Amino acid sequence: MAASIEKVIRPYSGEGDIMTWLSKIELVAKLTKNEDLASLIPLYLEGGALAVYLEMPQVVQEDAEQLKAGLLKAFADSPFTAFSKLKGVRWAGE
Repeated sequence: MAASIEKVIRPYSGEGDIMTWLSKIELVAKLTKNEDLASLIPLYLEGGALAVYLEMPQVVQEDAEQLKAGLLKAFADSPFTAFSKLKGVRWAGE
C-alpha cells in the first residue's frame, strides 16, 4: 500500500528537527522524481517557517541549496545549543 506524501511529510512550522524534516523532503522528491526541490519545500511550510521563507529574497527561494541553508540557519541548533542538549540527555539501557 502506498503512503500519501501528506502522511510522510508533515508541515514544518519551525518546531522540531529541521534536519530530519529536510531529509524527508529530499527523500520524497527523489522517490517521486521531483527534481524541483525549491518548489516542493514551500508547499509544506507553515507558521514561523513560512514567514522565514517569505522574507527570503526570490533568488534564495528559487535555489534549493540556498533555501535549505536559510532554513537551517533559522531553525537548526547552534553547536553550543546542541552540545548543551546532549549533555542533558541520560543514556537509558545498555
